[in-house]
Amino acid sequence: MRWIGWLALALVWVQAVGCDDSEGDGDADVDVDADTDGDGDTDGDIDADTDSDGDADEDADPDHDVDQLSTCSGDPDCAAQRASLMDLMAADRAEYCPDNPLLRDDAVDEVAQERSVAMATQGVYAPSGLLGISDRLHAHGVELHIGYVASENAGRANSVEGLETLYWNYEQDGEYPMRGNITDCTFSLVAIAIAADNQGRYWGTQTFVDP
Repeated sequence: MRWIGWLALALVWVQAVGCDDSEGDGDADVDVDADTDGDGDTDGDIDADTDSDGDADEDADPDHDVDQLSTCSGDPDCAAQRASLMDLMAADRAEYCPDNPLLRDDAVDEVAQERSVAMATQGVYAPSGLLGISDRLHAHGVELHIGYVASENAGRANSVEGLETLYWNYEQDGEYPMRGNITDCTFSLVAIAIAADNQGRYWGTQTFVDP
């Protein structure tokens, strides 16, 4: 149904039942390899320099700030991209949960966008300083009952369609955890977030919540 050969990198899957879990590679971070970020060096980005842009500062764009990163606030293109990703996800979900469509939630959108912007800024799937799903939900005023479940799909691709293809096809230990989030009929709320880095790559987050 889908293919992934041309896409940039694999994804990270984080699930919370009151807290985040790891990804089963034996280390303490939330990427899918055993070093910091998959490039074999000791910094926290996904290439061999400080922050992916070749300059000496700590953000991910070459003019020493993060203003070029899309936060999706009042950005028609970004809003359209989020809507497109929502449509793709809904189409994938329809076969499994025809009577339980996911609803977008503004507060949860902010939770997801916070992660996407942090990923795009730092060039990593597990940005330093980013709160876990639970803490971000609480910080944005999302009310959670005892036993709530929240989970995130996070990844990077060169297009919106590429993000959804990665979410659907990412395999870990014979399982498809991100596809599992999309087709889990217990989730009732979803957030869609996209931030573009200075190289034009899309860092996407889908945050699923059963509050």
